Amino acid sequence: MPKNKWMRAVSKRMEQKGTKGALHEELGISQDKEIPTSRLRSEAAKLAKKGAGDKTLSADELRRSQRIQFALRARSK
Repeated sequence: MPKNKWMRAVSKRMEQKGTKGALHEELGISQDKEIPTSRLRSEAAKLAKKGAGDKTLSADELRRSQRIQFALRARSK
């Protein structure tokens, strides 16, 4: 299997669901620009701090956290 074949499949699935570019929208960054890794890490840290201990994140915050984690993992591949 080619190295980035899974990424193409995920990208196609995100387009079908209509969620492609959702993280860009949430962070207020235009689609044609790449989200800086430092920004992703800082947002992840904010959400981790907010959900620390016995506190829970809202559904929107949890979804944003998952999108950020996916972006960080995909970037490292």
